Amino acid sequence: PTPVNPSMLRHGRWGEALVAAAGPVSNLGLATLAAVIVRIFVAAQLEPSPVLEFVGLVITWFLVINISLFIFNLFPIPPLDGSKVLFAFLPARTVWRVRPLLERWGFVILLAVMFLPPGGDSFGARILLPIFDAIFFVLVGA
Repeated sequence: PTPVNPSMLRHGRWGEALVAAAGPVSNLGLATLAAVIVRIFVAAQLEPSPVLEFVGLVITWFLVINISLFIFNLFPIPPLDGSKVLFAFLPARTVWRVRPLLERWGFVILLAVMFLPPGGDSFGARILLPIFDAIFFVLVGA
């Protein structure tokens, strides 16, 4: 995909941040929709059946995937959407100096953060899992 030139958007770099935020917001919206369906299934206390269990499993995985994508896309490292949102809040001079470097090395930094665990624990287990669990609990209530 071609990167968005902030000067081409109506609101400049805020426009780029709004466009970038649309992805994570849609993931959170889809996760919320799935959580509402899960809550309805639980409240209905339906008789267990293979079809109902399969549908419940599909909806639960849909929920898990969308919460995970929501969290992941908010990382402030290019090419992820969180970096565009972060750049909108930083002073223009800082963005001018930092953005080219981060866009060049962002993918390598992202891989290092994900696969080179600091202190022996993986980044996902120490940082991301508690965030995921909190969002899951708020949405599903379990």
